Amino acid sequence: MDGLTALWLWPLALAKAQNDMIDTAMSARKVVAARMPLVAAAVRDPWSADYPELFSIVEEKTKTFGLSQRKLAAVSRSLRLACEANSRDFARLMAGTVLGPADWAAIGTRNLDAWSALVNLPGDAMAPVRRQVLRNERRLRTRAGRTAKPNA
Repeated sequence: MDGLTALWLWPLALAKAQNDMIDTAMSARKVVAARMPLVAAAVRDPWSADYPELFSIVEEKTKTFGLSQRKLAAVSRSLRLACEANSRDFARLMAGTVLGPADWAAIGTRNLDAWSALVNLPGDAMAPVRRQVLRNERRLRTRAGRTAKPNA
């Protein structure tokens, strides 16, 4: 969502972000439970550990949280730039400059974009983590389904 839509529907965006966080937490619990035997086996016997899987765990965590952090940094930067521009415009007003309609439109657009990014931030920052957790849960569930032996 962007602009006025994001501000108008902020309760919906917050509810969706909360739902996504709960969904992520429930799926993460399953992924951690499925991977703990792998980690425990590596601690017990480092020579026969499944290093490709262990490396993929670390790699996907750093990649996923890196994507989330980049989103947080981008929104933080846009908010800082909007605040700096607002300060410059306020200084112009205090100096006696009359702002025209185009100036006010730019101020409104800039602040609307900043608030829109802030409203969408929880869901947008959690999205890469949620995608990766759900992907891992599906993959581990499929793997468990293939290795399960039918009762004879």
